[in-house]
Amino acid sequence: MENLENSVINNEILLIVSKNSFGHSKFNKERFIQNFLDKIDSNSYHLVDIVDIENIEKLKDYKDKKSIIVIGYIGMPIDKIVCTDFKILLFFSPVQNIFQFKNMQELVEINEIKYPYRYIKVINKKDPFNIINSYDYILILECLNYLFHPYIFNKYFNLFSSFEILTSDRHSHALNIDMLNIFEKDIELLISEKKLTARLAIAIYKVCTLRFYDNNTTVGTFFSKKLGIKSKTSKQYRSQILKVYDLEKLPI
Repeated sequence: MENLENSVINNEILLIVSKNSFGHSKFNKERFIQNFLDKIDSNSYHLVDIVDIENIEKLKDYKDKKSIIVIGYIGMPIDKIVCTDFKILLFFSPVQNIFQFKNMQELVEINEIKYPYRYIKVINKKDPFNIINSYDYILILECLNYLFHPYIFNKYFNLFSSFEILTSDRHSHALNIDMLNIFEKDIELLISEKKLTARLAIAIYKVCTLRFYDNNTTVGTFFSKKLGIKSKTSKQYRSQILKVYDLEKLPI
């Protein structure tokens, strides 16, 4: 906000997501500018409704030229951030209407007492192996979940849709809650036995690289090259037959 007020260009995208469902009713851009950006030089920023762009990466022509502000909505398609190289600063305020606030400072204020459901997160590409090699149950589960079902004070909110996009080609229509349960079991297996299931590897790869539409072969090749081993069929818990990477047998 200080950069905006001083006409200093921000390199990140500010993605504002609120209670409003602008994906279903047209975002009032003029009102937003009047309420929150009236004192800001209009040449220093680019404001866009996420409905009007195919993907955030389409805004790359404005990078380093204008501060980019995108208005999103709860449940928007994951396609909007696929493969993007942008660093996205996500401001998520799922229970407040944007236009109930008087100015931008009030709109984006982070105050756990006044606005307990608000938070800011950064969405950007990560190294999948930093997540896997942590062997940290909470870190891995949050990595898989935070784009889809932010968990705030005992409530889930649907941020991006298409959670099932993290699954393998053969399980693309699995129910969200079932997939979460499966991933939780796979994380436990990774931590306890250092066996990375192929389906967990696929999910971590997709959420870290933002390459949600890469197929199983592409992801499998990525892991085989990086690890130096291929996944092998293995009988694991509950007599399930799974494909796993045995991380205890990595080449030295």
